[in-house]
Amino acid sequence: MWQLSTTNAAREWVEIGRFDTVTAAARRIRELEEYPTAGVFFELYVDTELGTDDDAFSVLHHTGKRGLYGIRRRVN
Repeated sequence: MWQLSTTNAAREWVEIGRFDTVTAAARRIRELEEYPTAGVFFELYVDTELGTDDDAFSVLHHTGKRGLYGIRRRVN
């Protein structure tokens, strides 16, 4: 399960949906941003001293024209 959040006008994170796959969450970002392409690029933060691969790949970020988006892996 993946939780999709975005920033509001006050730059606070608010949840906008939960999805079974990253692809479904990315599709929602695409719809919200009205992208003409079929794909979305994500950024991820990798802590090189304390982090693990599971940590790095559990949160993905996307900077759109309408907002910032974060997809976080959630345990069911």
